[in-house]
Amino acid sequence: MRAESDPERPSSTPRVVPEVAAGLRASRAEQFEDALRAAVDMGEAGDRLLAELDGLSGWRHVLVTAALGDVRGPAGRAVLLRTLSTGGAGTSDLRCAATLALAKRDEPGATPALAGLVDDRDHAVRLFALFGLAAIGDDSAYDVVLARVTAMLARRRTTEAFDFSPLTLAVTHLLRHVHQDARRASDLTSLLRRRRQHMTPGEHGWFTEHWPDLDAPDVSGPHRLPDPGPLQSQLLAHPLYASSAVH
Repeated sequence: MRAESDPERPSSTPRVVPEVAAGLRASRAEQFEDALRAAVDMGEAGDRLLAELDGLSGWRHVLVTAALGDVRGPAGRAVLLRTLSTGGAGTSDLRCAATLALAKRDEPGATPALAGLVDDRDHAVRLFALFGLAAIGDDSAYDVVLARVTAMLARRRTTEAFDFSPLTLAVTHLLRHVHQDARRASDLTSLLRRRRQHMTPGEHGWFTEHWPDLDAPDVSGPHRLPDPGPLQSQLLAHPLYASSAVH
């Protein structure tokens, strides 16, 4: 989401392109951060400035990548896709920032790129991709996400999620796109019921709260699915998605 202009921002904050460009190269962290906020406020011009930055490293590179999710324009998207194609040691935070930024700026249009990350070797990147798909992903990722759920439940899960479970994020995406498809509803419900014992205690709690009918005694009856609207709304309102990367 695009950051709103701050009427109380000090007048020393750079306002024009040359000043912002210089600030983004400044050695002082405060100048850099002021310039980054100004670039986000500039919209498409800011998108171009941020996309053209090179030679960045460490936290500055991650922060600029995250800020590309708060602007719109033709340049930033290509940078984010290029960042997602990188790999190796020390790239996890950068690729997570790019994953979330792409989801924020492209919304459903980011679905193909996000779907391509649900089997990424980096657990954190997989989690961010599933977060994006659960929040804004379209129907085209349904089969990929269902396959990921099947793989996650193939064995007992022992690691509790600190914040979001990849399983419940994936299921949220699937619930948003089951629609009135009886086969999809049957396949999803049957899979979760068969592999219930492979979930973590936290995931059991999530299903008890949000999908209590999953364990309904009459398993042959209608597939009573929860309303995914509130689940999606929680994700869209989460600071990861709703807040600007620069404050």
